[in-house]
Amino acid sequence: MLLPKDFHLTQPPEDISFSPFSGGCVLFKTGMRRIWVLNHTAAVVWCLLDEAGCLRDLINGIVERFKVDEITAERDIAKILSYFAAEGLLGEGPAAEEDLSETEALDLTPEGPIVKELTTWPLQCYFRTPNLVLEFCSEHITLGKAYCSAMSYLRLESNKLRPEAKIWLLPGAKRDSWDIALNGQLFFAGLTEDELLPHVFMLTFSLAARALDDKLLFHAAVLGRAGKVIIFPGVTGSGKTTLTAALIRQGWKFFSDELAVMDSERLTISSFPLPMSIKSGSVPILEPFYPTLGRAKEYRRPDGKVVRYLAPPPASLADGSEEAEIAAIIFPRRQDDYSPRLTKTTKITALRRLAQTGSTQRELQLIDVQALITVVENTPCYDLHYADIQQAVKLLEKQLAV
Repeated sequence: MLLPKDFHLTQPPEDISFSPFSGGCVLFKTGMRRIWVLNHTAAVVWCLLDEAGCLRDLINGIVERFKVDEITAERDIAKILSYFAAEGLLGEGPAAEEDLSETEALDLTPEGPIVKELTTWPLQCYFRTPNLVLEFCSEHITLGKAYCSAMSYLRLESNKLRPEAKIWLLPGAKRDSWDIALNGQLFFAGLTEDELLPHVFMLTFSLAARALDDKLLFHAAVLGRAGKVIIFPGVTGSGKTTLTAALIRQGWKFFSDELAVMDSERLTISSFPLPMSIKSGSVPILEPFYPTLGRAKEYRRPDGKVVRYLAPPPASLADGSEEAEIAAIIFPRRQDDYSPRLTKTTKITALRRLAQTGSTQRELQLIDVQALITVVENTPCYDLHYADIQQAVKLLEKQLAV
């Protein structure tokens, strides 16, 4: 792929920030929730766009910097500029916004009709997640107790604190259906019993995540060890929840299996300890660690997956006010034919992967981007491949000197 002879260079827009790092650079556009991680060649091309008066200057700059021939330089430049244009980075269209994670919090904007509050609820409990006091009320005793049981370690014995959010479970309009109200307004309607609890937990997650809007959030498991934490970023199917559930039975501290909460100034991680959602395929794997897990009730999530909810063992819980430094970043991947191995990954690969797991709902700030770069630059980053959970646990115990 070569550039047309009449190609004209376009200078980068002024609202895109450039932050260098050892593997290249990070581009960040004000008002967005995403970043672009560029390798060395693309980073140099971006810088030369500000200086080059024509395509010849750009080609000469790449030839001189990387000691390549002109054809190779032009081919690389063409690919890079095509990427810049497709991403809207050259001012020829809006920069492409995309979800940084497959796990997105719900839009909590109230839209449903007002729901009348009961004078007396059959079940009423209060819970505390980081920065949030939650009131939970239910007319469905059995499902209400199931939620309260899974959340028991977060329960407040006193209701003297004013709740920032209220979740109510109410009978639906149709027989054997149930509704969920948020802060006195209908939010979900017509749910079956096996759908109800997953929707409550999805709402709980969204409320708890929104309460941490000042933090930098990643879709990741977080486990404590020797006073520090290890972050396990991962997409759905990577096995991070299964790995988390196994490791906390081996003495690791449970910070979260879903969300890493980072302070962008202090570069520390705090806990987000909601119950774990265990898929059916992981139940046999975890039964040696949790013998009663197979007898736990099953529920159907909105994505169709059947899950059981598992509260972390009390001994595994981190102090709710505790903040810890990051000791390592490990990207887990479980597959049946993998032999267990823990290998270092490059900084640019780690930065790209970590950025893809971002779950922050607010617009990113430059301090967030700089924090992300600093953490990756100064933290050992690994790939963990495994098939057998017992082997993975032993491997981590043996090789991580934390």
